[in-house]
Amino acid sequence: YGTIYADIGIADITYKFNQKYALRMELQSLTTKQDDGHWAMGLLEFTHSKYFIAVMNQYNYGNKDEKKRLHYPNISLGYLMDKVRITATYGRQRAGIFCVGGVCRVVPASNGLSLSASMSF
Repeated sequence: YGTIYADIGIADITYKFNQKYALRMELQSLTTKQDDGHWAMGLLEFTHSKYFIAVMNQYNYGNKDEKKRLHYPNISLGYLMDKVRITATYGRQRAGIFCVGGVCRVVPASNGLSLSASMSF
């Protein structure tokens, strides 16, 4: 693929209402003249003790091919219990490397509902 030169900016802000409630916003920007061009991502996540809901959208606004300037929206609901995390996500997933909580994996492009469970030990 060659070398890709990119500028990346990330803002991750969390507001804790109290011990049980928190609201997190994350904004990301990737700008490059190579590969698929510029990307933007926005995430809003509300957490209540052991439950969370998150809404996210990735947008490839800088793709040279206008037909590939796509949005990748999704919504996630999750439950945290000790070391177990169960998540249901509905939306569009782009192919690539997907990281959650410092654990990264390669995922195929998909549309629809996905369910996942993970355990830390």
